Amino acid sequence: MARLGLLLCGLLTLAVIWTQSASVVVWGSYAALVTQIEGGRFEVEDLGPIDVMLTRGLTENCAALRARTPVTLHLYAGDLIAWQVGANVFAPTDAAELVAQREATRHILHRALACTPTDGDLWLKLAMIARALNEPPAQVEHYIALSERYAPHEGWISTRRDRLF
Repeated sequence: MARLGLLLCGLLTLAVIWTQSASVVVWGSYAALVTQIEGGRFEVEDLGPIDVMLTRGLTENCAALRARTPVTLHLYAGDLIAWQVGANVFAPTDAAELVAQREATRHILHRALACTPTDGDLWLKLAMIARALNEPPAQVEHYIALSERYAPHEGWISTRRDRLF
């Protein structure tokens, strides 16, 4: 009986490792694109390939979320869609496709913050999305306050906070 229990524990462990690793590998294949995006890439043609990944419904694990690939791709998709529909990236809109992407981005940001709740940059990004989704000002201010709390002295984050809010 003890061997059966040990075998079941081993199989369960392998299953967890496999699902975690598979997600990291899938998102990792987009690492080069994310590096280019962070360097200023803005190609509307990218929307097709990344949309396929974003709509697959993968369950992102904390390792993938900490690597920021899903978050960056969701934000990038929102920027591309905003450009396509002629909307301001930071302002509320009636464009259904852009609103849907912003809601998906808000969801992934909440998941990422569940993994790293003290990440001031993620709180700032959530504030930006909340404002663009026309959430109540008090909620947006709460997210900004959390960004300030967890990243009070990081210049690149505080500079963006000051510029955007």
